This record gives sequence, structure tokens and C-alpha cells, in this order.
Amino acid sequence: MRVFPIIVVPMSRLALPRPARLLRAQRPALSLALLLLLAGSATAGNLAETARGVDHKSSSDSKSSSSSDKDHQSDHSSSDSWTDNSSYASCLLCEDTTSGPMIVLPAPDFDLRVSAQKVRDSDGSFHIDTAVSAGPVGLYSAFDYYFEHIESGPKMAPMSDDVRVNLFEVSGFARFVQTDVVSADLRLGFAAAASSHFDTLPGGVAGVRLLARANDKLALSAEARVMRYSHEISAMEAMAGAQVSTFWLGYRALKFDVGPVLEGPEAGVHFRF
Repeated sequence: MRVFPIIVVPMSRLALPRPARLLRAQRPALSLALLLLLAGSATAGNLAETARGVDHKSSSDSKSSSSSDKDHQSDHSSSDSWTDNSSYASCLLCEDTTSGPMIVLPAPDFDLRVSAQKVRDSDGSFHIDTAVSAGPVGLYSAFDYYFEHIESGPKMAPMSDDVRVNLFEVSGFARFVQTDVVSADLRLGFAAAASSHFDTLPGGVAGVRLLARANDKLALSAEARVMRYSHEISAMEAMAGAQVSTFWLGYRALKFDVGPVLEGPEAGVHFRF
């Protein structure tokens, strides 16, 4: 009978998977992001005022639309119902002298950014966005979660103890400027807003992103988007910041057409796979 040797490798010698090593390396950035949210609870903060304004405007528009539909029902009774992608493909259409034209597609890139924001005169927000790009085109998605705790009092009697506003975006983007230093993306897509104090508002979004890269470790970025929702409600958002290695520091401001500006500094991390 043969005897096979058994080799025991200590767990401390095993290499962690790449995502785990990345998360361990980014502990300082995540700690900085969480420190931005350590402000105390607010009384009638900016988020609560914005939520009340959006709810009032959407409710008023719904009542007006319902009344108009009833007035015209008889007349219509017969009718039928931004990331960066620095690696460009050298060519998208290359000539193969042996077999004719050959399409060469660039390898896709995946970007992930997670950040936390301290909102002035409110509590805070979390932001996450992803982008999958292949050459000058790609798909982008984003989610924002704004939150505020309201202390009980006569001023905020109609509100519950917590106010939440969520923003969603899914869009496609195309790069219309690309140099060794500067790039610019334009995106169009679907947007939606939901809250604990108003109904879900579907709509559309248009945005632009500018990126100036000094080197592989340092880049400056600026973004802006306009969101148009149902009930004639709109919102604008602007952001600017710097990416140092995988750390992200910036300032973000969101303004609905009702209510105050939701603005403040943010910090987070950015990964590329």
C-alpha cells in the first residue's frame, strides 16, 4: 500500500481573494465616509421640507389631472384606449488580408463607486453607481438614499419620525470627447424618485460627465444631471470631486423644484474590475 504525504498550509499563508484584499485596503476610506454621517438628528430639516413640497405638488397635480380627465371623458369615449474608460480599442474594424474585414471589440470595463454624504441641515445620504463600458459606449446605473430623523414636535406633527427619499437611474452613455487627458460622456435614460412621504415618480434623466486625469493615481471629475418626473416635478444634481488612487472625495448638491438644496461633502471608494 502506497503512503501519500499530506502537506498542511497554515491559513495565515493563504492569499485572500482580490475583492477581500481591496476591501481591507479601503478601511480608512470607509471609516472617513461613515464619519460624515455622525451629525445628530434634525428637527424639520431640508429633506423633510423637500419631501413635503414634492408630495404637495404631486398631489395637487394628480387632483387637477383627475378633474380634467372627467371633463373630457365623453369627448374621448370612442378613442382607443460616467466613468471613465481610458483603454480604447486601437480599431473597431480591422482589415484582415486573408479573410476580409474583421470586427475587433474592446474588452469591457466595470466600475463601482460607493460613497456617503453629510447633508447640510439634514442627516445624510448614501450613493452607489456602476458602469459597464466597452470603448466609447456603455450602461450606467445609480442609486441614492437620503435619510433624515425628525424629532417629534408641533412643527412636524404631520410627518413620521423618519423621512426617506430614494433616487434611481438606469441609462446608456456615449463618449463624445476623448484625449489622453480629458474625456466627456453624455447619458440618457430612465429615472424614478420614491419616498416615505410621496408616491413613486417615474421619469427620464439626461446627464454629462467630465473627467481630467493627471496620471494613473489622480483624476478630477465633474458631473451634472437633470431629472424630469411625472406631475411636472423636476430635479437637478451637480457633483465635483477628486479621485486619489481608489479614494473619492467630493461635494454633491441636489435641488428639486420645491424645497431647499440638499448639499454636502461626500467621501467613498472607487473600484475598477
